[in-house]
Amino acid sequence: MTSARRISLWVMGVLLTIAGVMHFVRPDFYVPMMPDYLPWHLTLIYLSGIAEIICGVGLLIPQTRVYAAWATIALLIAIFPANIHIAVYNIKVFGAEQGAGGWNWLRLPLQGVLIWWAWLYTKPEAEELHGRWPQFESVFKPPLLERLDEVLQSDKLHEVVRDLRDDRVANLIDIGIRYQIITNAEGEEECLRQGWLDPVNGWWRELGELEPILRRGLLRAGDMALRHKLPIESYWVIAGEGLRVAVAKGKRQINLLVISPTPPTAEGRRWPPPAPDILVLGADPKPAA
Repeated sequence: MTSARRISLWVMGVLLTIAGVMHFVRPDFYVPMMPDYLPWHLTLIYLSGIAEIICGVGLLIPQTRVYAAWATIALLIAIFPANIHIAVYNIKVFGAEQGAGGWNWLRLPLQGVLIWWAWLYTKPEAEELHGRWPQFESVFKPPLLERLDEVLQSDKLHEVVRDLRDDRVANLIDIGIRYQIITNAEGEEECLRQGWLDPVNGWWRELGELEPILRRGLLRAGDMALRHKLPIESYWVIAGEGLRVAVAKGKRQINLLVISPTPPTAEGRRWPPPAPDILVLGADPKPAA
């Protein structure tokens, strides 16, 4: 997660939590916002305050972040009628002496911005898979990942992490070429662009954009390696139906696992070709038709 994204997350989580606490500190501020057709105004104010606190705290916990983001979206939609009520009747809120007039109507589109803000965190980050490891079929260390390990274990790690964190460097493949991790050997660059990372015509286009998942995983592994002063060992794992990146710290190294479905074949063989030290944990997966 980039610094800007992390700060944005904490701002949202803290604001939601403070807003929820205010429902209990000054419930009288919220009573005028409640439409007449709703019963139990004070009870609903307290319940919405509890919901905001849960969402705010949940956003700051990695294991609950995705659920909290969706819950925040649902909460923002649920309270939208109150915003319409304020605008239509020019309700005086938060102890004001008079209604805000046209400014109340400007708050309505802001609700959409807040929903978009929460939606940014509805996708899982590349984190450790706490006890949720899939059933591995095969684990590979292809040449591309060997070169990746060499670079990430060198003094270039700081530069790679800097480029991964820079939102202006949008193309993960260009970063790989810059550090000679990706080459044209065995059609690596073409296959990565067209097979792995093309969200329209790629192998797994139904999974959406895969580059952000890989980028976050690499950045997390790099940050952990720098923080703990440990080398990175990366592996390609064929397992499951989606693409995930798992990062776990061991005693001697940081393990980076790129977990993907079985890719289609090119001329009867899987790409990239596995290195000689292939480790097969189960039956070698059959090539996809």
